[in-house]
Amino acid sequence: MRSPISVAIITLNEERNSRACLESVKWADEIVVCDSGSTDRTFAIAAEYGACTFQDPWRGFAAHKNLVVEGRVGRLSAPLDHFTCDSISAFLQRMDRYSTLAAEELQRAGRSARLLDLLGRPVWTLLRMWLLQSAWREGWRGLVLSGLYAGYAFSKYAKLWEITGLARNG
Repeated sequence: MRSPISVAIITLNEERNSRACLESVKWADEIVVCDSGSTDRTFAIAAEYGACTFQDPWRGFAAHKNLVVEGRVGRLSAPLDHFTCDSISAFLQRMDRYSTLAAEELQRAGRSARLLDLLGRPVWTLLRMWLLQSAWREGWRGLVLSGLYAGYAFSKYAKLWEITGLARNG
């Protein structure tokens, strides 16, 4: 007998993407959507799909995902396809917002950025996506996406360096 599968989704103003996202996981036994204050129809669309929905102020990625996950957590045997942005400009806007949030989370956890983080993490991200996660199979698209995520890694640690440096220097 298989264990029930639940899908946890965190949202903020995702009206444009929510239907496609929810359609892609409607096979799940349970869909849980935690919204952090959308001002569009995201929350209503989730309810239309029968998702268990609740709203909670943003607490950070890990804390927010942990709000919707209970019980056993397993691993998928294959990656899920997901499309969160419809253009590079949209990706860069989201990357700016998410890298700031991630840097703030790292700072709250007492982390600081080292030179190795600024130089090594972007390179590792690029190589991990391109080679280990087989982005090379997607050709130019895979290369561009790998490069964008490497830029995200750099941006996150540069922002961490900036905020911890500003905190130390007044």
